[in-house]
Amino acid sequence: MRYWTAETTGLGETVTSLIDYIEQLLQPRGQDTASLFYKAPAAWLCQHLWDRYLYSQDDKFLKDRAYKLMKGASLFWMDALVKDRGNGSLVSSPSQSPGHGPFTEGSALDQQLIFQLWNRTLEAAVSGSVNEKDKVFVQELTTKLANLSRGLKIGNWGQLQEWNLDLDDPHDRPAHLGPLYAVYPGDQIYLQQQDASQVVSREEEEPTMRELLEAARVSLLRYSDGGVSGEGNGFEQGWSRAWRAVTWARLNDGHQTTRALDTFKHQNLVSPNLVPLSLKDLPGHVGFGAAVIEMLVQSPRPGDVNILTCFEGLPDRWAIQGKVAGYRTRDGHVVAFEWKDRRVRIVELAAVLRKGAVNLRIATLMSAEGEGGVGKKEVEMITVVMKGSKKPVPFEKDRDVLRFTVAKGSTYVVQVDRLEQ
Repeated sequence: MRYWTAETTGLGETVTSLIDYIEQLLQPRGQDTASLFYKAPAAWLCQHLWDRYLYSQDDKFLKDRAYKLMKGASLFWMDALVKDRGNGSLVSSPSQSPGHGPFTEGSALDQQLIFQLWNRTLEAAVSGSVNEKDKVFVQELTTKLANLSRGLKIGNWGQLQEWNLDLDDPHDRPAHLGPLYAVYPGDQIYLQQQDASQVVSREEEEPTMRELLEAARVSLLRYSDGGVSGEGNGFEQGWSRAWRAVTWARLNDGHQTTRALDTFKHQNLVSPNLVPLSLKDLPGHVGFGAAVIEMLVQSPRPGDVNILTCFEGLPDRWAIQGKVAGYRTRDGHVVAFEWKDRRVRIVELAAVLRKGAVNLRIATLMSAEGEGGVGKKEVEMITVVMKGSKKPVPFEKDRDVLRFTVAKGSTYVVQVDRLEQ
């Protein structure tokens, strides 16, 4: 959580110390220790390696540092997983969900972490052009990934299951959001820019993305219910409140995000210097910042940039007017935008590190022509130009999503105007 705002705010160099630490864990006896002790945190830490590559687009870093660490963690899990006694899928054992004591097999958090790690490792292998030595590894990993339980199951009260079996207690109020890792900081569950009904599951028996999103909301509502005061349920820890807030933001629920941030502000920002009484709660302050950023702009996956998706729940003092500059996307692009009267007016996207297609979602765009208030109609005028040029850039509009292609080193300006008819 301490690094949740590092990449998006352009402070990616601060992650270098974490990567140095991860590498030092493997020396001189780290690999021996890994074979003897439980190593679930490695899969979580490896996400920072992949993010560092995405935000920096540094191929040398990927090849020389990130891929080696990710491959090592993947190899550990390839040996450590066992077959589920029910359906034969691969699950972690022993496994545990944070905040709960009993050991089990295939907790949702473990499975989601491993699924994400293996996918990222395969992407890294392909991005670095697989050598002959790694071809066998890639084939074996691909086979095991196809048999891996993803940790995405929906239980009897509509929740994302925390366990491999449907054992969730609806009265639990855990501090950890184990089964919701796939929403944030992971990206297995995400609001798609296309109609979710068009998405086909990997297997028929698996839930669709729309069903998973609804299950995530059900779980988060239940986990958050009664947690405003934080009495007796572990919510008083700032990191827990911050995780809830940023997860609501990733689900594009501005009202719940604002509610969670208000709770954090009144319960965890009580000291005159805003420093928590306990240093163990310091990560929550960084998580608070991550939630604020996610309310305004998101880059959940490469190629996608989402702007003001939580605008309906923004505090009035935010929604009236504002601007953001210096936001970094998972393609290494730099984004700035301004809004006024709850409408985005201008967006600038600088393709600093790479070329490619961009899906720019501006949540305040009209989904159809001719919308407007009572007694009036409006039309929306959208222009996309390369900065320094008046020549229009071709784009496609699908409801609130603009799709266009960018060239490395160029900056693109999107202007949105509304005219009354």
